[in-house]
This record gives sequence, structure tokens and C-alpha cells, in this order.
Amino acid sequence: MSALPISPKDQVSEFLRSCLTDKMQKNPRYSSRAFARDIGVSPAFVSMLLAGKKKLSLDRAKNVALALDMSDRQSSQFLRAVALSSLPNDSQSSEDLENLLFNRRARNDIYEMEVDQFKFFSNWYNVAILDLTTCDDFQSDITWIADRLQISTLVVKDATDRLLRLGLLKKEKGVLKKTNKHVAIPTSAPTSTIRNFHQQMIEKAKDHLNSQDSADFIRRDISSITFAIDPRKVEEAKKLINDFKNQMADFLTEGQCNDVYQMNIQLFPLTKRERK
Repeated sequence: MSALPISPKDQVSEFLRSCLTDKMQKNPRYSSRAFARDIGVSPAFVSMLLAGKKKLSLDRAKNVALALDMSDRQSSQFLRAVALSSLPNDSQSSEDLENLLFNRRARNDIYEMEVDQFKFFSNWYNVAILDLTTCDDFQSDITWIADRLQISTLVVKDATDRLLRLGLLKKEKGVLKKTNKHVAIPTSAPTSTIRNFHQQMIEKAKDHLNSQDSADFIRRDISSITFAIDPRKVEEAKKLINDFKNQMADFLTEGQCNDVYQMNIQLFPLTKRERK
């Protein structure tokens, strides 16, 4: 008699228990409370998750996958199990589960593509690699890319494979090239994934700001201005900022390009709105 496949809900809790156990083995002082803090939920919620008494939404599961620094394969398996756990109970017979978990490659491809898209916007270096390929001195060599961006060769290999799968990179005669697909970082909604991307870029700016190297000072411009404003003009100001970014991109990408730059523009209130 063959064993029934483990349910998606149990897969999720088992995966999380495994992650917690791994962290506790590496650090004996690590606890479920610390685990809850790391994945952004309450200790009580973690206890119920580990016991299989609570479910994760797909959006929250993406944040968990990012917080736990899962590999592409782990993320795909984890998010697929989370998505399947939300299906109605009457669709989760052993036969249905067998089909959903093992025999539907197309469904698996959909979740793997979703993981790729999620991870693309989660890590700053994906965008940087795309634009690095347009530099005049670019070399389609993992070590060269890693050295230019100051990241590991494993990270570069993982990122380039993802960009190829997403169709944002192509390989012609062994040379990596950026495709003509337009990539924009959406900012219309405050999603955690996009927040994480901008936080990483702000951290990169802070690294440059803290550098005492005169060469770094010459190559950067970090400045700001503070003023009182009419809040009714904010939406129009955001449009002007977007136009300025596009004009600056057109200006800076003309000619011989040998470096990848990041331009951050922040417009935010320093004052708290009074309640009426």
C-alpha cells in the first residue's frame, strides 16, 4: 500500500520547521521568537504555522522566502505548496494532489516564473547586470561581472540564469546581451518587494556616502534640498520628477558607456499631517 502524498499545508509547515531547525543548529541561541521576527510575523502566528493550524497568503509567503534567503528551487517549491494549500478541501483528494504536485509541469512552470519575477525585483544586482551588458567594455564572463558589481560568482550565475529565463537577457554566440524588453520598477503600490528593492539601493547610496575615497567623491553627487510645499502639488511634482529621470537617462546613456550608475530621488514629508 503506497503512502498518500503529504498535503500542501503540511508541506508548508514542514518546510518552515526545517528552516527553523537549521537556524537553531547553526546558532543554539536562535529561537522561534527570533524566527518570527525574521519573517515578519508574531510568535503566536509562527507557532500555529509550524503546527499546520494557520495558512500563509502567497504575498506573505514571498516575503518569507526572501527573509529566509531561499534558493530559486526552494522558493519555487515553497510558494507552490503555499498556493496549493489555499485550494478548497474538496479538490485535495490524493489523486488531485498527485496531479497538482507531480504531474503538471505547466503549473510548475507558472510558479517558477512567478518566483523569477519576484526575485528579479527583490535584488538590486539583477537590474545592474542588465545594464552592465550594454557597456562598451562588457565581458560575458561570470568572474568579470562579479568583480565589477562586487558580488559573488554564484550570485551572478543565479541572476544571469534568471534573466535568461525571463527573456530579459539573450545569449548570441556565447555573448550575453540585453533584449529590447522594457523594464520598469513599479511604484504605484507599496508592495514589500519593491520596498526591499529601493531599500537596497538606498543602502548602496549610504555606502558611497560613507566612503572616504576622493575618487568615489568625484564620481558621485549626493545632495538634498528642504522646503515648505503646497501638498496639492505633490502629484504634479511626481510627474515632473519622472520626466526628469527619463531626460537624465537619455542624456547619460549617449556616448561611450563604461559604468552602471543608480540615481535615487526621494520626495517625502518631514512633518506629520495635523488631524482635522
